[in-house]
Amino acid sequence: MSEPANSSRLFYAIPSCNDIREKFRIIKSQNRELAETRWIPEENHHITVFFLGEVISENISTLVRLMDVFLETTQDFELKFDQFSLEGGRPGHPSMLWARFEKNSGFINLSNKIGAEVSSLISVTPKFMEPVPHITLARIRSGPLPVININAECTIRFHGIELWKTIRHSSGVFYETVGVKYRE
Repeated sequence: MSEPANSSRLFYAIPSCNDIREKFRIIKSQNRELAETRWIPEENHHITVFFLGEVISENISTLVRLMDVFLETTQDFELKFDQFSLEGGRPGHPSMLWARFEKNSGFINLSNKIGAEVSSLISVTPKFMEPVPHITLARIRSGPLPVININAECTIRFHGIELWKTIRHSSGVFYETVGVKYRE
């Protein structure tokens, strides 16, 4: 399915933390031989707060301005790392490696608040009323699963939000920052 010329695939994000990036490098190195695993580049590591889907270009400035509203009406919160987990896919065969964070009411409330504010600007329907904060580290097509024998301690503090745009390229998917809002 092709994207309309005057639209962008967008989402609100919280960038990853250094500890997760360091542990990711170790996991990737320990699983170097896996042929059917696509490792997500570190610069793409993020927690999706709310997926917006294809958004027409004229609405992007409104989405950036709304970030001020989200900060004004949301207290800071912390996302605490829970575990690395294998998720999704066919029964008995996960298709993703996640860095999963603990369920957090501040995160859920922010995601739902964003959904309510942007509903007239987007065409997608949120899939989850209680989204799971996570960072996708790898996508697994088939074959053996990655070995995960590492632990991490990481807390990501929410004190701002970013609007990211998906860029599809022949060498893969990348993200471009469209808007950034952090508390002083």
